[in-house]
Amino acid sequence: MRIIIVDDESITRQWVKTKIEKIDLNYHVVGEFANGKQALEYCAKNKVDVIFTDIRMATMDGLEFLSEVRKLNLNAYKIILSAYDEFYYARQAMKLGAHEFVLKPEITKESISEILREAKIYLENVSREENISEEQYTPETYLVQLLERSGYQKEEDLRQEFKEKGILLDSSELVVSVVSFPKGLDNENVLEIIRLFFKDKAVKSYCFLWEKQDFVILYNSSIKTEREESAWELAEVLYKNIGTESYMGFSNIGKDFHNIPDLFRQASDARDNRIFYGMYGVQLYDRMVVRMEKDSQDLYYNREIKEITDCFEKGKFNEVKEGTVKLFTLIQQNNALYPAYIKAICVEILSAYIQKIRKHSLNSEYEEGMRTIEKLIGNDNERYTLEDLKKYTLEAQDYFSNILENKRKMRCFSVPVQDIINYVENNFSKRISMEEIADQVHLNKTYISVLFKKETDENFSDFLQRIRLENSCRLLTKTRLPIQEIAEQSGFFDAAYFSRVFKEKYALTPVEYRRLKIK
Repeated sequence: MRIIIVDDESITRQWVKTKIEKIDLNYHVVGEFANGKQALEYCAKNKVDVIFTDIRMATMDGLEFLSEVRKLNLNAYKIILSAYDEFYYARQAMKLGAHEFVLKPEITKESISEILREAKIYLENVSREENISEEQYTPETYLVQLLERSGYQKEEDLRQEFKEKGILLDSSELVVSVVSFPKGLDNENVLEIIRLFFKDKAVKSYCFLWEKQDFVILYNSSIKTEREESAWELAEVLYKNIGTESYMGFSNIGKDFHNIPDLFRQASDARDNRIFYGMYGVQLYDRMVVRMEKDSQDLYYNREIKEITDCFEKGKFNEVKEGTVKLFTLIQQNNALYPAYIKAICVEILSAYIQKIRKHSLNSEYEEGMRTIEKLIGNDNERYTLEDLKKYTLEAQDYFSNILENKRKMRCFSVPVQDIINYVENNFSKRISMEEIADQVHLNKTYISVLFKKETDENFSDFLQRIRLENSCRLLTKTRLPIQEIAEQSGFFDAAYFSRVFKEKYALTPVEYRRLKIK
């Protein structure tokens, strides 16, 4: 992706460039310009995919620049940068072909990354349209575009389009299938075998590549049983000729052309079910369930979820985990469930932990772990297998239970001791003295030492060293930082001293510990 940045502020250009180049090695900032005139001269002679331009610049401002760019017929993705939150500029920019209007104070690595993702989609669509205009337009290229459309399509319009494109499908008996493979194959071979299969069956069909290894099939099925029989037969034919098992999802039978996008979603959900359970073969969408009986309001595993949540409310974390393991065993046996439903169950269980933990103050390590897990929970684009989801959920439960257990123990302490523990957990990487602690809790340092030992059965110095050593263990196993830096981040400002106390505690040097744990 070839990107230019147009801004009269050198710092802004460098700032945006740095963020772009940290996102992806394929994002190349090929030009930086202080005004629109310089940028226009470059665009007239070079290929440009993405343009970031300021509004107010000398010589030629951003709006004038966009106006001139339009005359070049340059299909670039255009982003306006401005320090002025004024609707007038946004409106004018959009009229001149800008795709996004971004305030400079809102620029972050994440926002730039999202903008460039949108730019990539836009450029791919432009490229596809250009290729279609240059190559022979086939029914398959039309069907790809149909699946990419958004919004409701009128049935009469689609019937006319199908007729014009020479698509001979019957609207009353439509089936969509999505077929995926676990590894890369020769796409043309797969397409040819699928097309020969339906030709041999005298069934009109259209097959095309959707993504890297996803193949979409649209065909007519005369009776319901034929759909399942032919599905398994196709799976067998593909295996014999390609040598690789496949994951296959089949939609319900549709009755109208405007239902095709929904049938595609059904087939994709059914295919995802096979991938989720790690089971090759065929899944029919209408065989997938979330309710225990056809007309029942009872969702699967309501009773098990209630038992788990009851144990959680009573603080019986071991029983919560045992119940979760049992739940996954039941899920494994019922392989017709929606992956999204299973993930929703896991999110429900883990959310109970999160809500409870968020009522407490957390040290930086716990806060980082919580944010990581919350981000994973909220990521709807991540595709899990059942084993992945089980492993992730049980590990998250262990992590959450550890936090809650530590917080439970702390509630047994007096307010000054709890304050000391909180302070140490948040500042262990710094130099900490008893005088500093005394200032924090407004007590005499001698009294603090006696009180801390009485309530925790641990000397303050031993507690501080234990917290530092525990953090060093985490850094040794989770990072590749040098020993010296790990010592400093853990509050040990002498690497030799760190190594000595570490070996006294764990009977291993830091290097030996890292080597043992990473194996």
